[in-house]
Amino acid sequence: MNLNIYKICLVGDQSVGKTSLVNRYAKGGFSTNEKATIGANFIATNYIKQGQEIKLALWDTAGQEKYRSMVSMYYRGSRGAVIVYDVTNRTTFDDIRGWCDEIFKAESDVVCMLVGNKADNNQERLVSYEEGEELAKELGILFSEASAKTGENVKETFIQLFEAINFDEPHLPKGDIQLNKSKQEEKGCC
Repeated sequence: MNLNIYKICLVGDQSVGKTSLVNRYAKGGFSTNEKATIGANFIATNYIKQGQEIKLALWDTAGQEKYRSMVSMYYRGSRGAVIVYDVTNRTTFDDIRGWCDEIFKAESDVVCMLVGNKADNNQERLVSYEEGEELAKELGILFSEASAKTGENVKETFIQLFEAINFDEPHLPKGDIQLNKSKQEEKGCC
């Protein structure tokens, strides 16, 4: 039995729909009245992979610039990261490289996925599917589009990320210290 809880963080600019994506996936709901996240929130959920129950903590981080330095500490220990942009807001797409750099600075071996949210709003779309796909390929990360509002492709997006993560492989967050056994421990002494 696996007792580990694996951390997945969601990052991106303010109002791209990170909270809505997490709520749609974990709770199956959507609200038009989501308040801005302050710092970070998380939702615990489970995922069954190859018959094994995987416990996950989906960390929804704040996108506001004023929380940027504080929020980066939440990336440490993440096994996966969802980098979200709004397909109707070009600036949120242009900021993806910066978010990606921050994630990889905190956790170099994290599995990342670029997600274009609000894909249901084709009338106001400013970032094409092909642009998102091309950027993800350039960055060497997974890609998907979804709509937290309609639920379109949300579950499939998270599943694609979870399937790409090797949960069996031990993970030591960057910066953590591994203590070597002392000579007394090796001899069996207290």
